[in-house]
Amino acid sequence: MISRRSILIGAAGSLLSGAAARAGEFTPGDSLDEIMKRGTIRIGAYRDFAPYSFEEDGVLKGTDIDIAKLIGEGLKIKAEPELRNAGEDVDTDLRAHVWRGPVEGKVVNIMLHMPIDHELSARNDMVVMGAPYAGEKTVMVWSKSKIGEIPNMVSFKDNPISVNVNSLADNFLMSFAGGALLKSIVHKQTFDQAFEAMVNEESTATMGSLNEIEWAFRKYPEKRSRYIIASTPPAGLSLGNWGYGIAVRTNYHELFYAVEEVINNAIADGRMKKIFESYGLTYTPPPLKE
Repeated sequence: MISRRSILIGAAGSLLSGAAARAGEFTPGDSLDEIMKRGTIRIGAYRDFAPYSFEEDGVLKGTDIDIAKLIGEGLKIKAEPELRNAGEDVDTDLRAHVWRGPVEGKVVNIMLHMPIDHELSARNDMVVMGAPYAGEKTVMVWSKSKIGEIPNMVSFKDNPISVNVNSLADNFLMSFAGGALLKSIVHKQTFDQAFEAMVNEESTATMGSLNEIEWAFRKYPEKRSRYIIASTPPAGLSLGNWGYGIAVRTNYHELFYAVEEVINNAIADGRMKKIFESYGLTYTPPPLKE
């Protein structure tokens, strides 16, 4: 199963031939014509997923929330972003939020922050996935005083490194050099806890997505200068870079293409980059299509 947080890898989606036949089984959602006539579009984003989508003092915030509004502006209608709970995996999320619907409630017209992956797309033939609007990468952040300017993985044999359990970073560190770092790994339940362990000097480094690391430092601005964030994933991390885009029910291709055009224009003219920068984040363009 693909986890939306820890196993997100790049490449455009594709549909299976059975999609058209199965599309008649359920018909939730709205066509582009129905959306334009109504004048509103329902766009889903993940709950408690800062810095991408979260609620603060009753207000929805985050890069994905602003991108939802950008989509509405591009279509010249009102965007209605709403937060959706994450399921056990992306397949579950696609079923609940995009093509079939939750036990109670309705599907959204578009779901954001969908990993762009061939296999994921192929086995979910009730949706079309693509239109990547940003990329992300898993990188390391470390203490300059403890590790130095340039990290050497061997250094972590004697210096603890915190990581959230069962994540991509955890799997990488546990298998590095045949388990050479096992005694140095400090396991935490979440990335936030792993990051806090580092800034509280329980560990000397941690790993996570670049934007999550940048966002986490907002709580500790006075400590930011003590640490270095790598610009690239560590050597040997095969899934260090990925892209994410949108998912739309497979019988609404016109909607997908219309939103894809809005997204591509926003990337080209720099508006997408400005959204990320407004949250103090580095904008990473989506990986090039294979």
